[in-house]
Amino acid sequence: MHSFERGFLSEPFDEVRHQVRLNHKSWHALLHEVNIIAVELQHQITIYSEEPRELFGAVLFARILSSSQAAVILLEHGLVAQANCVLRSALEALFSLGAIATKPELVDRLIEAHKAEQRRAAKNITLWQHPDLKTIAAEQQDSGKLEEFLNDESKSISTFELAEAGGYEDWYRSLYMTLSWSAHGAAIDLERHMVKDADNFLIEMQNEPDTQNQEVAWLVAIEIQIKAVFELAEIFPSVDKLVFEQYESRLHALAKVLTD
Repeated sequence: MHSFERGFLSEPFDEVRHQVRLNHKSWHALLHEVNIIAVELQHQITIYSEEPRELFGAVLFARILSSSQAAVILLEHGLVAQANCVLRSALEALFSLGAIATKPELVDRLIEAHKAEQRRAAKNITLWQHPDLKTIAAEQQDSGKLEEFLNDESKSISTFELAEAGGYEDWYRSLYMTLSWSAHGAAIDLERHMVKDADNFLIEMQNEPDTQNQEVAWLVAIEIQIKAVFELAEIFPSVDKLVFEQYESRLHALAKVLTD
């Protein structure tokens, strides 16, 4: 392993990528098999832009693919915690996709939630404290640009509500929770930066690629893509799920080694 004197801004990442792929060969191979067909599906579906459910479904599917791909890039650079953060984002998109696949009427709630988020942003602008920011906020208020958003009464929808609607309640209470540890910098996740001796005493802090024990993150990236295809098929009946059902069986067989 090369010395990473500049942390993750060091140069020698070809060796890191090679080591990650070598250590997780079966996971890497399956991910790329799933990914290439999922990307093909993205370009094969016919989207009627005047149909909100189809438009939202296609856009969410694209976000899930790009986020899970980004997570793989991070994993291959040994950035496991950062990959978890991006996988959490992909999971949120999957919850939304699953919700509108199961309950089409929730598309309207997603549109309404967007307006609620705009209201929240406008409210935060009015609470800025720095003098420069307060000047900008005052200008926006005086122009009347914020009033439309501040007076809107649209309701938000929570991540849990979306997960529950799509049948991912257990995922929210387990996988989403653990991925959130990385996103929020929880103590249980920050421990990965500590190097301890045999007696569990802290020796130093580390900021170098982690090329080992990435199996769970690879599993999550693969499963998210597979589930996304299943949800997409509920919106676009032309999507063929058969090959992805086979991929899911292979993934579960591969995952079994983690519990044996």
